[in-house]
Amino acid sequence: MSKRILSAGVLALATGIAVYQTWLVNAHSQGLVDRQQQVAALTEERQHLRAEHDDSTSRLNQIEESIARQTNARQQTETAAASQSPTPPGSDPFTESVNSLKGEAELLHDRLFRQRPGAEIPELNLLNASDWLLFTQMLSQVFGDHMPATEAEIRKASAIFREKAKSVFQLNLQQAIRAFAQANNGQQPTEISQLRDYFEAPVDIAMLQRYRVVSSTALPDEYQNRIFASGPESVVLEKQAVDPQYEEVTMTTRKGASFMPLGFRLKTP
Repeated sequence: MSKRILSAGVLALATGIAVYQTWLVNAHSQGLVDRQQQVAALTEERQHLRAEHDDSTSRLNQIEESIARQTNARQQTETAAASQSPTPPGSDPFTESVNSLKGEAELLHDRLFRQRPGAEIPELNLLNASDWLLFTQMLSQVFGDHMPATEAEIRKASAIFREKAKSVFQLNLQQAIRAFAQANNGQQPTEISQLRDYFEAPVDIAMLQRYRVVSSTALPDEYQNRIFASGPESVVLEKQAVDPQYEEVTMTTRKGASFMPLGFRLKTP
């Protein structure tokens, strides 16, 4: 009798253990599924933002090239016309067009930057008058023949100007990195302040303060294999984009410069 009771107890215990183990497996599996779904959602969102950014960049490049061709053709036509018949004072269509565009550029600068504290960066001072006029004309086509008006349009337009200004600074920065290495027996900078005296023209300290120097080993593995396969390099990274939803941070080395993908992160030490 006691043996049967003992056997029944052992069987009940074994059954309970089996049920508990099954519950643990199911709970663990569900947790994995939940985490996989979260990762998939984040990956899809990042890919969507990246595709949107790439599409906007491609459209802007095409429009910029089109505007340049149209401007060149118009200047040639107006130069030829001016050589054949003098234009009465005050009725030069080219001058009137430029003056009108200049007024739009000034209004655009006010709307994108002066009226929005924190949107302006020191690198914008590197843009010349031609840059402002060209991008003002370009933006009028991007947004359907009107100036940016909605919150999203204004953020996107200001990001376009900032990325253009940062790309100009990248060229100066790359030259400074090379000059530093040449003057220091091939050694590369480890602090951004070390580059201050190696720019061809005096550089605004406020610009340098927006950047930092890291080793290429801190970048994700995909960059190690694709860009820095020959060995570690000093990399000058923009610390943070003003509006990460619409613009990318810059990466500059002595060999080249680029914009990093949206959502880019350094390795965790």
